[in-house]
Amino acid sequence: MAQISDLQQAAGLTQVIWVDDCFAEQPEQLLRIDIQRKLASLYGTGIVPRHNAFSSIDSNAPIAIREKLIEKVIDENAEKLTGIADSLTKQLAELLINNEDKAPDLTPAQVIRLRNSLTGVTTLSFRTWQTRQQELLSTAGEQSLFLIDREFTNEGQGPEVGDSIIAQIVEIAPKAHCILLTHTVGPDKSDELRVAIGRRGVGLLSHQFAVMSKRGLGQLSNDAAPYFARALKTTLLHRFCFDIADRTARIMEESAKHAVDDLATLSVEEIDTAIFENSLVEGASEVDVVARILMLRQRMSVQEQYAECGEIFQRLIQIRAVRETDIVCVPSAELTGRVSPLHHWRVGEVFDDGSQINPVNSPLCCGDVFLHETDLRKYILLAQPCDLVVRGKGSMLGKRNCEEGIFVCLGMGKPADELKERFFVVKGMEPDGSPWSIDFRNAISVNLHVLDLAVFNSAGRVRWTESQELQEALLPGWQNRFRNLATEMALGPIPQSIRSLCFAGGMLTATCIPADGICAFPLVRIGRIRSPYAEAIHASYAAFMSRAAFDHDFAKGLCAISDEAEESVSAESRQVNAANGARSME
Repeated sequence: MAQISDLQQAAGLTQVIWVDDCFAEQPEQLLRIDIQRKLASLYGTGIVPRHNAFSSIDSNAPIAIREKLIEKVIDENAEKLTGIADSLTKQLAELLINNEDKAPDLTPAQVIRLRNSLTGVTTLSFRTWQTRQQELLSTAGEQSLFLIDREFTNEGQGPEVGDSIIAQIVEIAPKAHCILLTHTVGPDKSDELRVAIGRRGVGLLSHQFAVMSKRGLGQLSNDAAPYFARALKTTLLHRFCFDIADRTARIMEESAKHAVDDLATLSVEEIDTAIFENSLVEGASEVDVVARILMLRQRMSVQEQYAECGEIFQRLIQIRAVRETDIVCVPSAELTGRVSPLHHWRVGEVFDDGSQINPVNSPLCCGDVFLHETDLRKYILLAQPCDLVVRGKGSMLGKRNCEEGIFVCLGMGKPADELKERFFVVKGMEPDGSPWSIDFRNAISVNLHVLDLAVFNSAGRVRWTESQELQEALLPGWQNRFRNLATEMALGPIPQSIRSLCFAGGMLTATCIPADGICAFPLVRIGRIRSPYAEAIHASYAAFMSRAAFDHDFAKGLCAISDEAEESVSAESRQVNAANGARSME
């Protein structure tokens, strides 16, 4: 029980309002009836209750006399009724008499235990709630927790009346915390029900409340406490997280609007120089520059406002206190069978899919990933970013500093090779959490003129057709490269510049395949590893290629030092090389 009170204190919840049809009658009276029912099941099968409170009762006594004695024992043990109920429940379960795997609803013993574990709690039936709701909602705020039963069938109400109660609470006291209690769905469907209610149009959004299934409870009075504590912790963390995310989103939205207004006040010369002139010279997209400015302003605004807001730090202190409570949030069965959207977002921070970069004819970049359609291998293009840039103005229009790059093989899974510096590992990229590993050993020099064809095609394919059209999304420098290549292709034979991708034998089909007016390589750009990961891979490759190499030791085995000691020294040297060479990104 200490867990619930500790959690309540950590979250700063001083007021708990519990509305349930189980309070239409006194739970203590219902508990007495439940004990009497269990005793009747035992005595009816000729079994004596093992709880010592009933040791003086003769099981062979007439039923009327026995029932009076039972009532007397219950009166004398009024403060021990939950323990008595648990003892009888266990005994019935062991004997498989009226045993149920899961209670359909909270038992009277569980209601009493939970109520006693909460501080500042007010319990109400539906009828009582109707008479006191205005009074209670007028004082509700961040320190308030509402536990609302969804089904008030014992009071003759509809099966979903709790939805309307929570909608009313959220409307009047939006900062209060709300949990909807139900026994119509299991724990694995509680989040699904929460989302469904949020979409139903009853005035609720799915982040404004939580759903707790009563089916996850056992049969004993103390079974409800840990389950309730986990559900409450999950609810609080979910709500706290949304509050911070919502606040941040509003700051960013407002900041973006101010940034747009500020851009409108700049002179034409400033806008032309920063967004157009400098972008063209460096071969960058004007859209990317504007997005970069807006995101910069958003980040600065978030930092500035949070630095001046003491409230947000108090909120973070609460979140940390709730997280540090000794309560384990067990993931629902729903989560165990799917990949979390957060994983997809994390992958999106590292990798842009081809569907994002190819339709806009994005220029070649360090980190572009190509699929070889014949052997199905994947390769990453590595080169200095500034050398890959195609300039877009003046004498440098359509030119870049180099016309060769490096292909390194991209594999899935953790590398097993002992020479760890040979690989660069990007963790957690596959749906099952396995990493990507980039192998530097078999690097291949590739012709960038050939890879340019992927930029000219909105599907990212490395090919040229007779009917190839200039894509409007191409930057000026790339448009110039396209026109030059189109002129060369119209003159007759395939230009020397795009006849071969590379001269290494490690790649299948490294030469152009002309057929039916199409000059094609079996390559397609399928995505891009983003900055700074791409640059980190390139830097690690450079470190691997520049590692020191020494002549072999022709006196090996002829010294006094043992082989084991020599191996230890070698292992230490490899560790030093690895530390100075490639690094795995977390």
